[in-house]
Amino acid sequence: MSPDPDPQNLWQAQPVEPVGLSLDEIRRRANRFHRRIVWRNLREYLAAVIVVAILIPHLWRDRGWLLAASASMIAGVLYVVVQIYRRGARALPAGAAAQSWVDFHCSELARQRDALRTVWNWYLLPLLPGLLMVPIGMYMAGRTVSPILLYLGILTVVFGGVWRLNAWAADKLDKQIHDMKEANHE
Repeated sequence: MSPDPDPQNLWQAQPVEPVGLSLDEIRRRANRFHRRIVWRNLREYLAAVIVVAILIPHLWRDRGWLLAASASMIAGVLYVVVQIYRRGARALPAGAAAQSWVDFHCSELARQRDALRTVWNWYLLPLLPGLLMVPIGMYMAGRTVSPILLYLGILTVVFGGVWRLNAWAADKLDKQIHDMKEANHE
């Protein structure tokens, strides 16, 4: 059988090589991602300073469970800050080749994805003991059950929302990693 003489059919039947990303595009994406992580972490640090500043006076005022709650929340916040710092953005390589940039950017995307997927362990769980001591303190102080249940309901919704948003963001990073590797023939 002779080959199809139609040039359009020949052209469309050719194998297509995927187009990789240029070094400039990879650098641009990596730099933009790095800035996002740095700014996210700065917001988290600022929130931690505000929370600790609000809770410190409680260490002198509160007694019993409420004192334990304040101390536990401060300890939890400080633990979270250390974890955010550990999981933060790493410095970008200055004069790296294209493949090094691809590898670096994919590894940073994977580090952040893994941090987001484990947010329950290092972000939410350390705050939970202090936050759960608050309703105990409220109950010991004679509060009715209604505000305690409301508090626990809000806490559940907020924690569930934070966990779900982080899982969604981790899925997006997973897709970026897949797309980056596919675009660069890995």
